[in-house]
Amino acid sequence: MGQILLGDLDEAVAEIAQIAKLGLRGGVLLPGVVPGTGIPPLYAERWEPLWAACEEAGVVVNHHGGSAGPARPTGGAARLRCGCMRRTGGRIGRCGT
Repeated sequence: MGQILLGDLDEAVAEIAQIAKLGLRGGVLLPGVVPGTGIPPLYAERWEPLWAACEEAGVVVNHHGGSAGPARPTGGAARLRCGCMRRTGGRIGRCGT
C-alpha cells in the first residue's frame, strides 16, 4: 500500500501512477483531512484529478479514518460508552445487558 499526501495535487496524482506501476496490491492510502487546515474535504471538486488517476490506474482506495482534528471528549457519556463496550467484551449492540 502506498501513502498519498494531499499537500501537492500533481505530486499525489504522479504517486498514484507510481503505486500502480509498482503493483502494490494494497492500493493507495489517503489521509484524513484535518478541519481548519485549508485542505478541502476529499469529496471537493478539487480532488477530481486524484479520483480520476485512481480509477485510471485501477488501484484500491483506502482512507485513514479516525479523528485527525481536535481532541474528542473523554468524560461523561464518552466514558460511559467506552466502559460499556469493555464490560460486554466489545460486542456491539450489547450495552445495557
